[in-house]
Amino acid sequence: MTEEADEIDSLPATAREAEAHQCLNSRAAERAETELLGCVYIESTRRSAHAARTHEVSWWV
Repeated sequence: MTEEADEIDSLPATAREAEAHQCLNSRAAERAETELLGCVYIESTRRSAHAARTHEVSWWV
């Protein structure tokens, strides 16, 4: 997947979640940073103030 395709696919939703402190994401690119090699996402699954804080981790390469 190219970086452009990834941005078109998920950037708006991921940006909203990051701004709300609901997720953390990082990407892996080759040295010239012209091709996206993978991503890791850590998302909070806590749905209310009284719920236990848990996280879901997903990735792709």
